Amino acid sequence: MRRRPMLVVFVLCLALCLGVAGPAIGCGGTETEATATPESTLEADSHDASPEPPSVEPGMLCLYFMDWTAAKTTSLGQHGEVSEHEGGIFRFVPALGDLSEMSSFFYSSLGYRSSQRPYTVGGRLFVVNVSESGSASFRELNPVSKASIGQAVSVKTRSEYTGWSSFAIVGNRVYYKEAREWDYMYGYSGGSFKMKELDSDKSAELLLGHSHSQNYGALYAVGEQLFRVDTFEDMSTLVVNRIDLSTGEIEKQLQFSLGSEESGVDNFSTTLYFSDQNALYRASQMKDPIEDASGQPIYLIALWRLTSADFEEDKGFQYIEALPILEGELAAADADDGCVVLQMRLDSGNHFIVYECATGSISDSYLPWGIQSGDAQSANDVYYMQVLIARSS
Repeated sequence: MRRRPMLVVFVLCLALCLGVAGPAIGCGGTETEATATPESTLEADSHDASPEPPSVEPGMLCLYFMDWTAAKTTSLGQHGEVSEHEGGIFRFVPALGDLSEMSSFFYSSLGYRSSQRPYTVGGRLFVVNVSESGSASFRELNPVSKASIGQAVSVKTRSEYTGWSSFAIVGNRVYYKEAREWDYMYGYSGGSFKMKELDSDKSAELLLGHSHSQNYGALYAVGEQLFRVDTFEDMSTLVVNRIDLSTGEIEKQLQFSLGSEESGVDNFSTTLYFSDQNALYRASQMKDPIEDASGQPIYLIALWRLTSADFEEDKGFQYIEALPILEGELAAADADDGCVVLQMRLDSGNHFIVYECATGSISDSYLPWGIQSGDAQSANDVYYMQVLIARSS
């Protein structure tokens, strides 16, 4: 479906460009004047007594991500070398300026090849341990206290295979697309669409085989519903399917024509899809900047939303805002309870842009490189950002 001309969007958004920077805001309504800046530091002396961490209150915005904390390469002479890495899952609370390590892991090229990634849905936090052997385990943590909830569940899938949306958790079930693998003896195997109950010893249930005509698209959980999203015809047609939770088949389908002025091929360098318990979202960053009144180059990130109600009424994605940014690459996007966070990757750190759908307010926060949490030192980028609004403990 064709949107309003982008030129109109650009003009409307120029007025926003002067006021995009603001205090760090918890989307539940917690506001503070203290926000992390490039000049601020989160470093802590590990030799001093560690102070009590600030209290995370209900309604505060929490960002979870993976980062590597240490790396070492050991030469084995003529036998090559061994690369070893340490990493962890971190929680960053912009309103408190607090960084906490939630979980840690070790990776070695010699044999222990796995890493962790966060996944949030409906106020819940999961640590996903992804192994290069072709499996992923899901372990739920209390998003505030870090306490384990239930038992870990393993499935045979790889997020690298179809992107980070190769699985989705709906209620107490994980739906996933099995890793597609090649074996010299038996050829290709896997690729089926399956469901596994969390906190259960039952085997995964086969829903759709690899060659099934409806086994396609990235997976997203919206409340108690499951959606699969894909594009056809050279990115010109967007397909959104609501999936029957018991059979894995398409329950309802909507197709939208993406006009050339808004397709990810023509004017946008990056397009990301994500979801929360209320809606699917689409964020697209422009390839080329526009200039504000002072001649300052401004890039825009257009944001659309498809709520469950709009899907039922066949309305499709609704344009809601174009967010102005000065620099950076759109690296990740996620939402919780109508609070959208865009992660912009800069040369000096990460810029998080926060947009509240209910009020239209925009705020931001900055997390520099070289962050530190206790003895864990972060030296590079942060990955796989996920968003969660803290609930009552």
